[in-house]
Amino acid sequence: MIDDFEVYQRVSELLSDSVDREGAELSVESGEPESAISGLLDEAYTSDALSQEVIDYVQSIYTDGPVIEMLDALRMFENQ
Repeated sequence: MIDDFEVYQRVSELLSDSVDREGAELSVESGEPESAISGLLDEAYTSDALSQEVIDYVQSIYTDGPVIEMLDALRMFENQ
């Protein structure tokens, strides 16, 4: 089973280098990988760098929780 820290690493690898990771790295260092993943998703979205590949990967791992809540919030924002 893949853990949240590994998911964070993979999401970070999938994202463009232009996506700011500073806040997410602080969350990882604080032992909050789901918060870090959510932060990466938010940063990627605001940088127009959130790919379908990243979304599909995250959805293949999580079915609920803060990471999915972030994706749902980004979808709602997109649909406004």
